[in-house]
Amino acid sequence: MPKLIELELRRTRLRPYLMGAAILTAAILGFYLLMGAMPSLSASQGEIMPDADLAMFGAWPGLIHMISIIAMACFSVFSAVLGARFVIADYTGGRAVLLLSYPVPRRRVLRAKCTLTAGLTVLCCLIACVVSLALFVPVALLFGWLGAPTGAILQTAVFMTLCMSILSAAIGLISTCIGFAKRSLVAAVVAAVILSSVGSNIFALAASPAAMLLLSVLATAVAAVCYFSLARAVTNMEVL
Repeated sequence: MPKLIELELRRTRLRPYLMGAAILTAAILGFYLLMGAMPSLSASQGEIMPDADLAMFGAWPGLIHMISIIAMACFSVFSAVLGARFVIADYTGGRAVLLLSYPVPRRRVLRAKCTLTAGLTVLCCLIACVVSLALFVPVALLFGWLGAPTGAILQTAVFMTLCMSILSAAIGLISTCIGFAKRSLVAAVVAAVILSSVGSNIFALAASPAAMLLLSVLATAVAAVCYFSLARAVTNMEVL
């Protein structure tokens, strides 16, 4: 499978997707700066939002929780776009005949494509969250928005980032399967938006690492089922 992944990387221009990941990183940093500065802006310019929301943004746990949800939503769509490119476009477009005629088991080719999609999603999400937090911490300390994060807070941030990265990849795979069933690239992206919105609302209501872990595990299980369904459909496709 590593050889198949290498071939996928050679024939695909990843630069547009990496640029997209960089833009998402900048957007996440922007959300950090906006939400981190909100309590100070409210104190200097009057009430901007309810005190309960300001209290959440004025502490590391609440701020990291909200940014993790935003990152999950962003990279779920990012993952769906990758899935649409690597899977849906190849198996439903003009390359389907050539791809299905390769002297390689179809499941192996599909596994390489899905592994590449999930791996890029997890990697880009991890880098985006770590880089944006690392850049925000000195700014927050410089302007006195927040105190120095403790070791426990940083551990929670790492845990949430891992959960959100895995959840983003799972939602992307589920959305890819939906798009494949509809033979539509747009359907995959729309499905990712809907699924990430549902996940975001759940996390907003159940603000705990345990809830994040549970939903990540459930989403991964659903994604596994969808993958096997997709593999069966690809295996049974006929070359016309």
